[in-house]
Amino acid sequence: MKGLRRKKKKTRKIGKGDKKTLKQKEKERNRAWWIIGVVLYIFLLFPLIYSCKGSIKTLWGKGIVLGLVLFLSLAFLYRYRKDSFPQPSYLSLFTLIVVFIYYLAWGSLKFFHHYFFLPLPLLGMVLTPFFGSGVSFVAVILVSFLISLINGLSWASFTYALIGGSVATLGISFTHRRMEVLRVGFVVGIFSALYLSAFGLVEGYKEKLWLIPSWGFLNGILWSMVTFGILPLLENISGMVTDAKLLELSDINHPLLQRLRREAPGTFQSSLMVGILAEAAAQAIGANPLLARVGAYYHDIGKLKNPQFYGENLSFFPRFRNIHDRVNPNLSALILTSHVKEGIHIGKQYKLPQAVLDIIAQHHGTTLTSFFYEKAKEIKGKEEVREEDFRYPGPKPMSKEAAIVMLADAVEAASRTLENPTTSRIRNLVERIINEKIQDGQLYDAPLSLKEIDLIKESFIRTLSSIFHTRVEYPQKNQGEKSDKGNS
Repeated sequence: MKGLRRKKKKTRKIGKGDKKTLKQKEKERNRAWWIIGVVLYIFLLFPLIYSCKGSIKTLWGKGIVLGLVLFLSLAFLYRYRKDSFPQPSYLSLFTLIVVFIYYLAWGSLKFFHHYFFLPLPLLGMVLTPFFGSGVSFVAVILVSFLISLINGLSWASFTYALIGGSVATLGISFTHRRMEVLRVGFVVGIFSALYLSAFGLVEGYKEKLWLIPSWGFLNGILWSMVTFGILPLLENISGMVTDAKLLELSDINHPLLQRLRREAPGTFQSSLMVGILAEAAAQAIGANPLLARVGAYYHDIGKLKNPQFYGENLSFFPRFRNIHDRVNPNLSALILTSHVKEGIHIGKQYKLPQAVLDIIAQHHGTTLTSFFYEKAKEIKGKEEVREEDFRYPGPKPMSKEAAIVMLADAVEAASRTLENPTTSRIRNLVERIINEKIQDGQLYDAPLSLKEIDLIKESFIRTLSSIFHTRVEYPQKNQGEKSDKGNS
């Protein structure tokens, strides 16, 4: 009981400082939302000023309407889609895209003198891969409404823009390959053409009824081609990553993964197992399962330098089987902890996205290499050994996916030592590993709730139990004769 009380006191003490840090971060995020709101209002107001043609009353009216619609849009995003903007840079990119396409739409109206080439499909196809369909729908509705304000409250331009942007958002949310963007453009074109045909019949167009729908079809194709070219550019500029890019990286035939398989086969197999655990856990808590899996695949690429020093590879390097028995524990710890820095260096060489590099940097946090720390204390004495020299450099996980990869990596490594891995033993192992990480403060910067941590635990237990399941021995009819079931 005394030991438990000491642990609780220690946890509370660290938790207070953590609460202050979280409150400070929350204030910074809230400030960023207000700044973005003001910037958006200013930039969105300029085309409305131009459309008022000097009428102060009209300007006041449109300005108030803009403020109301913008406030409601941002309030909805802040309340229900806040997780889509984990950093201020995400808000900046969102603002840049919305403002750019809004001005592009304004220019299209002025140049063509009609609304057939509005770039709302571009807005839906660009925002959805980065921020999700919910954020994209809100932006499409906002910009469609503002276009109708510019265009004299035109119901036709509003519905046309809304249909094009909504179909693009819905279509792109089901795509996983870059080439599928062009297919979405084809679908957007069909919907746009059907709308213009129906509107032409309602309005009673008598001439060129076939020509107007063809403009709508071309509009969908045009903006899908622009999206196809602009998405990789935005990924490189912003450092953000789309599902299409993650799917490319998840291919086992990726050059870096193939190199890992050849030079560090044990690490490669371990990373695949961590990927299975991480993906299932991310699905369980509503995080990004694809990012978690890809991060797990690449988290240990730093072990490509000196792979023979890592336990999972020792069977492939017989001469180095007892290497750490012959090396100073300080040097062993230095080699082990350096694989994080090496991983970032190799990842940058292969142009991995920032989201994956962050997982590489954070997947050990500031964890203590306890084996070598205890070994050094035995050799030199407790007073002469500094704990900081045996810890990973950090930082601690700052995203759900990075935290999941950290936990999955630790659980996978420990599970390899299990003898007769029953469900109860797996449960005890998973709970012990995760509790140790919590007690060590490794999850303090990760946006995980206690409920989500419990869901991650249960996911690990289910996944490991399915991996380590044992076959049932069926009774055989005759001794020496195997039943068909036994061979299945």
